[in-house]
Amino acid sequence: MNKKIRKLISTNTRIISLEHGIGEMKAIFPMYDGIDDYLEVQYLKNEKSKFVNLSNISDLRLISSRVELDKSLRTLNRKLNDSQLENTMSIYRNTLLEKSTLLLIVKIIDLFRKDELSTKEHALLQLQIESLI
Repeated sequence: MNKKIRKLISTNTRIISLEHGIGEMKAIFPMYDGIDDYLEVQYLKNEKSKFVNLSNISDLRLISSRVELDKSLRTLNRKLNDSQLENTMSIYRNTLLEKSTLLLIVKIIDLFRKDELSTKEHALLQLQIESLI
């Protein structure tokens, strides 16, 4: 991971943080206790550097180039217009419907098996039967 980060530092890669905005990766500072290393990020809006623990850099995102964004958007568009994806989603939707119907039937059966139903259980049974129909 450090090799990848060092390469990003050498190309002056910019990152974005929701808390601090746009920044530039400057250097890695290894801690000699062997526990954690830190990444220095200089933010543009206040020109101050912050140190981010490398084991906790999930709050930072690399700023993508226009070429990368265009490629990602084309891929997304292709997937959204893919009929195979639509068929797969339809299968999942039907499976969920079948499972929820099966669950409803199981609950109705449980209530039918009871010797005596409370007022709430009777109302629930009526609603479940109407829902099934």
